[in-house]
Amino acid sequence: LDCCYIDWSKISPAIFGSMFQSVMNPKERRNLGAHYTSETNILKLIKPLFLDELWAEFENIKNSNPHYAERGAETELILTDFLNTHLPKRFAAGSGIVIDHLNNISSQTDVIIYDALNSPIYRKGQRVLILPSDNVAAAIEVKSSLNKEELIDAARVRSWGHTLISD
Repeated sequence: LDCCYIDWSKISPAIFGSMFQSVMNPKERRNLGAHYTSETNILKLIKPLFLDELWAEFENIKNSNPHYAERGAETELILTDFLNTHLPKRFAAGSGIVIDHLNNISSQTDVIIYDALNSPIYRKGQRVLILPSDNVAAAIEVKSSLNKEELIDAARVRSWGHTLISD
């Protein structure tokens, strides 16, 4: 959790890309197509395809919904819809709770990306899924703003990725 105290916004992704490329054998990297693409070049492609519209929706919520919690819930729904539209059909996204093989239960998770083809769904309510941890591909905490305390809390909540925290 020491990494929670680092302001990662000050570190360029290009540094990690350079590190990634430098540790691989150039011939092996070429055969795998494992090349770093800068954030600038990625955004040139995806920004006009769908990010501009997504960011506009987020800004509209921020500027027009005065209730903090409802703003977050609305943002979660838009992100979930976006993911369900753009992810490969094998995956789905929803809000919910995750249970591991020892019956440890996670806190409520804003957006869970899970294996929709192979995952049993223990419960599917209108707003909450209950899923087994071994079929969860990713978990996303939706935040309107991010400060040190929120980042530490998000890391604590997300720690179930390896071991769930019993509440």
